[in-house]
Amino acid sequence: MRSCPECRVPMNVEQVLGTPIDFCPKCAGVFLDAGEGKLINLDVDFFFGFAARPSGPSARRCPDHGEAMTLFVADTPNGPLTVDRAGCCGGVFLDAGEANMMASVGPARLEAETNGKVCPACDRRLTREVLHDFEVDACSGCGHIFFDPGEAERSDIDTRALFGAGEWAATRVGEAGPCPGCREPMARYEAALFEGSVGVFYSIECGGVWVQRDALPRLRHASRLAVNRRADHQFATGQQVEPSAAQRTPEALRASEDGLRQHQMALQQHVVLKSIAALRRRRRRGHYLG
Repeated sequence: MRSCPECRVPMNVEQVLGTPIDFCPKCAGVFLDAGEGKLINLDVDFFFGFAARPSGPSARRCPDHGEAMTLFVADTPNGPLTVDRAGCCGGVFLDAGEANMMASVGPARLEAETNGKVCPACDRRLTREVLHDFEVDACSGCGHIFFDPGEAERSDIDTRALFGAGEWAATRVGEAGPCPGCREPMARYEAALFEGSVGVFYSIECGGVWVQRDALPRLRHASRLAVNRRADHQFATGQQVEPSAAQRTPEALRASEDGLRQHQMALQQHVVLKSIAALRRRRRRGHYLG
């Protein structure tokens, strides 16, 4: 029989929606084994995957294995929520009333989704703000930024180089929550730097990029490094070197086209001036035929 992590008294087994749940008769706390939350309509996977963040070791121990648990903190519509999770088995201990607070995270997310894009990390609605000279979706709570398809390139982040195929590309290290744009699951990547790496989330479905604002400078460095490595590989293997994201932006393409036109005009002017000079020389020599 399991003992309550808080009171140390034996826990009773109660049926909740047909699922046996460990319940403390003294403090009304409950212990959920891994997977039991889903059976009683608690989205535990979403809570720990995106809403909550670890805040340190807990004084409580797993009632099944006796190992120390970890504290996780999340923002809910009713205020901050701190829960204990056992790393040894994935079990969760909830004090009285905390199950209702955890359940409120899901409806808050659903309500936000009906009004626009929602932050996968802290459940807040995203707002539009200016980054450089264009608008992006940003979270005022956790500081993440979401780039719609094509917007990352305008911030000098080359998604082809970072998330394409090749030894220069970022390494996919796991799965993540729903994309703010297409709602499909994102993938978590680690993009290499000269020293260390930087984490970023990418939607394979729509091409959206989700990244912490403070990590943007490092992600740009990782992107340039990937572009350079790709270019070195393409040059060494005789392939056409693909232009970088900065060179593919509409502004860069227009500047390139304007530069080409100016070069062509200058070349034509040079040819005309050379022809006039040649005619003048021939006239001075008496060879002008009029």
